[in-house]
Amino acid sequence: STMLGLPLLLLSVSTAVSAQAMCAKGLNKSEIKSILQVHNNLRSQISSGKFVAKGKTMPGAAKPIPNITWDCKLERAAAAVAAGCKIVPNKNKAQGQNMYFFNGTAVLTTTTGQIASAAGIWAGEFTKFGWPTVTYTAAVAKLGVSDATQMAWAKTKKVGCGVALCNSKKSALVVCKYRVAGNKLNKSVYPLKKASG
Repeated sequence: STMLGLPLLLLSVSTAVSAQAMCAKGLNKSEIKSILQVHNNLRSQISSGKFVAKGKTMPGAAKPIPNITWDCKLERAAAAVAAGCKIVPNKNKAQGQNMYFFNGTAVLTTTTGQIASAAGIWAGEFTKFGWPTVTYTAAVAKLGVSDATQMAWAKTKKVGCGVALCNSKKSALVVCKYRVAGNKLNKSVYPLKKASG
């Protein structure tokens, strides 16, 4: 009967491990995984040349846009901004910054899943507003797709996010920080595949 209890014990140990934070006092690993998934799905779809932004299929990348990975320093910086509960301009120009405010009327009991939801909304800017050119022009910036272009920015390799409950827990502020910062004016979001022919 001790043998029967063993797999169960191992199971509970492994679940405890997977729920642990990746960074000290940070988000748990499964949440980080889902945030990275939203970012990297967008990046791989764009790379493949199958991404459609408001009816327009975007050209593929010359080489695959690398997967973005998690960074504890960025997570801490993002969490600190989120804790302020205000939409503020990005003070650190070496880092990109995306923000999203979830406003509700009911008291929120958890922040789980909100960062991945915000990332989905940011990625959705392309579908909603379009993406006329892969060069980050002033016109592209005006469209309202700057959160999406930051997520897709090929030279950005690291992300870290934080979330805080605000306004007596009736709203939540999500912040993601990126390194290197994307959205450089008149630079390409990603390198284009040369047209064959």
